[in-house]
Amino acid sequence: MSFGSIIDSLWHNLSKVFVPTSVVGGLQITDSSIRYVELRPGGPAMHTVVVDKSLRLPPGVLEEGRIKDRNGFVAALKFLKHQISFNAKRNLNVVLTIPAGDVYVQTFSIPNLSGAALEEAVKLNLQVISPNPIDKTYYSWKIVGGMVKDVNQVEILGVFSLRETIDDLSSAVEEAGFGVAAIEFSSLSLVRILNSLKLIEKDVAYLLIKLTQDGLIFMIIKNGELYFNYFHSWGKASFENDNVSVAAVLDIIKTESQRVLNFYYSHLGGQINDVLLITAVLTDQIAGVIKSEYPNFGLKVVNSARNNFHGAWGAALRGLVPRIQDNDINLMGEKVVNAFWRDQIFSFVSVWRNTVLIVLGFMLVVFIASDLFLAKEIKNIREIAAISLKRPETSELAGLQAKVTEFNNLVAAALSARNLVNDVTPFLKKMNSMAIDNGITVSRLGLHAAALDVNLSGTARTQDQIIAFKNKLAALPQVSDVSLPLSGIVPDANRGFSFSTTFKLKTLNGF
Repeated sequence: MSFGSIIDSLWHNLSKVFVPTSVVGGLQITDSSIRYVELRPGGPAMHTVVVDKSLRLPPGVLEEGRIKDRNGFVAALKFLKHQISFNAKRNLNVVLTIPAGDVYVQTFSIPNLSGAALEEAVKLNLQVISPNPIDKTYYSWKIVGGMVKDVNQVEILGVFSLRETIDDLSSAVEEAGFGVAAIEFSSLSLVRILNSLKLIEKDVAYLLIKLTQDGLIFMIIKNGELYFNYFHSWGKASFENDNVSVAAVLDIIKTESQRVLNFYYSHLGGQINDVLLITAVLTDQIAGVIKSEYPNFGLKVVNSARNNFHGAWGAALRGLVPRIQDNDINLMGEKVVNAFWRDQIFSFVSVWRNTVLIVLGFMLVVFIASDLFLAKEIKNIREIAAISLKRPETSELAGLQAKVTEFNNLVAAALSARNLVNDVTPFLKKMNSMAIDNGITVSRLGLHAAALDVNLSGTARTQDQIIAFKNKLAALPQVSDVSLPLSGIVPDANRGFSFSTTFKLKTLNGF
């Protein structure tokens, strides 16, 4: 194990102790249903399903990811929450996954940068390719590939969605009693499931086709990451008697899969030789069309009726990741303090408030116990001292008194010696006053106490100030042998001129 991984593990464990963790489930919203899944780490597939609840939405509540009946939508969410938790006051924290049709996805390449340069380059590209005005858009990104065609570039997945759509959905979800930790879309959740179950390989590029109640999802997956996403809702096509026929579904698959492949070949390059089909119905018919259209492609079929291939499960997998480590696509917008984060802050404050109260209570008990103990000890010491003072003087006490007398004699001798030392304070004050009067800044003043030799260094703005200071110094009756060589005056780029002079003191008295 590397040193970095040890530090990460230590930090993760400490964060569990000092930062309260919340259970975060997955909540999927589609035009026809809402679904909640909560997982617990562990089990045969590295997780255990704790809760799996779903509710069908009446027609007209949501259409193509947009809320048409807010009251009905909020009521359905509250009913689902009541099935999961009877605590109406407590938020149920979720990673929200929205329909794939609500987002626009594009992959692009940029030079292999790092840090702020990478952030700036990505942000600039996102603003250019955004399908809507950037100020009306929530966007997010992640690195999905390394070197591109042996060129020093990285591949970036950019995801966009209208602020209005995201805000409407998230506000309704919060109104129903859910706290939103992150917002993604169903295709991203699905890729997470496929990676978790090891149904896709990192070095294989796939065309994924998924049949849902709301439409067909076409995806390009490479390096185990989503590269392209296209959702064809049933509302985009006209059907006889408003019913989706088998022939119409097969025709859409033939047409749209070819369009997706053509887009991939022309914009992203590379080769796709594998198709991953996820469906619960029409398996044989769709597989037959794929084999006919792409005879050289490998085909893997996954029955979604026997597996949890829905976005709520993929969102719940993300919910197992600590928020501090979650760097995946998030369409919630930057610097959003929503119900989830308010709940996190409240929990954090509550935990530390209780911790502080417990610590203060413990310290109070310790202080009271210490006070009682010390009071008892003082009483015992006083009793012992009273008994000891009544006893005759011992040889030990006499020895201590002799040492005290010796110490007092040494202190008296030291004080006498101190009185013999010349006081240099008046001299220092005089030098400082003269320097200020002549515009001199003293940087160093050395005094040899025995010989009364002085070395003074300083700076001034002009040479005239230095010479005037030297002359006034020489005029003092207590000073002799003033020396200021011209070589000692040196130009100083910041302060004008620096200089050094030496002189002797006849006496320290008289300053």
